[in-house]
Amino acid sequence: MNKNNNSIAAGKYLLSPLTRECADGRFGASVSIQNGSHDRVMRFIGLFDDAATATQYAVEQGLQWVRARHTNPSAAHA
Repeated sequence: MNKNNNSIAAGKYLLSPLTRECADGRFGASVSIQNGSHDRVMRFIGLFDDAATATQYAVEQGLQWVRARHTNPSAAHA
């Protein structure tokens, strides 16, 4: 797993996209979502043709997760 230096702050969260190159040359995507001492890692099933696209997807999914917590505060514990 390669940690990219593309971490972004989103409210009280720090999103860090992660990519990994698969044996077939495509890329998998994950995102680390940190809040204080808590760290959630979301791994995604889809594969991408390049690391940039995988990174973009990971960031988008992380931001969606954060937005869902702001629109539904009771989901913050999910």
